[in-house]
Amino acid sequence: MADKMKIVFYTCVWGRPLITRLCFDGIKRVINECPDFIMSAHVCVSEKWAADLALEYGFTVSWSENKPVGRKHNKGVADILDLEWDYLLQVGSDDVLDARLLDIYGPWLDKRLDVLGVCNAYLTDGRTCKRVGRAPNMVGAGRMISKRAIKRAGWRDEIVFEKPGHPMDGHVSFVNASEWRDLAERNECRKTGERKFMLWDDGLDCGLDRNSWERLFFAQSRNKSFELRPEEAYVVDLKGGGEQINGFEEMECLGDAVPLEDIELAEVVEFCGMVGVDERVDKDKRILI
Repeated sequence: MADKMKIVFYTCVWGRPLITRLCFDGIKRVINECPDFIMSAHVCVSEKWAADLALEYGFTVSWSENKPVGRKHNKGVADILDLEWDYLLQVGSDDVLDARLLDIYGPWLDKRLDVLGVCNAYLTDGRTCKRVGRAPNMVGAGRMISKRAIKRAGWRDEIVFEKPGHPMDGHVSFVNASEWRDLAERNECRKTGERKFMLWDDGLDCGLDRNSWERLFFAQSRNKSFELRPEEAYVVDLKGGGEQINGFEEMECLGDAVPLEDIELAEVVEFCGMVGVDERVDKDKRILI
């Protein structure tokens, strides 16, 4: 019998404890509903309550400053690169997934593709729901990335450009192995010996999905994206209060609004019940939902 594939959920957390708990509930539900995989979860946190919550759920934890968000994402993944797993399953701390998403990915996991994901997802503010995204762009939520692709795209060597008289002369950058080969052939730079893991640009606070996708693409990762049908609400983003990279109103809807009653995920139902009645603020007036 073939060994079971090992999948690790990965998310970063900041603020919004109530929504984060729903996200963690969703992760545990998928783990329990997918006995054909060996699944675990790793969380990168910046606040004690988030670490305590992750440990309560049996997840492992990394610590990082919250910003830049790119550096936080890199820290969490770098901390688990030496552990035993095959794929990283990415979710935001306000995302919930349906286990049937793994049924869609299954045949392609068997082929060991590097990146699997969907090009549309579902957003709800607890009152309405809409379908967003556009092929062929892959959304970050629900994206699965093989460890080999993460290492190939993420490990980067520091180089110094040496082009006397050129504006790039003396410029410092980080490149992956394939980028280095192209540059080295032209004798335009040298390695400094420093190496960093940067699947995301360290300084980014937004645009992280596209940024990491470009790095994976240029590292020649084999990928497959799927367009979910209107009835396949398998990736749902809970748009509550607090600090968010993309708000509910900013996202363009694909077609008609999705009836909330059509989404049966327990965490979405609970979230919709919270909105308007259980929105809480702390002493700093930060919305916790």
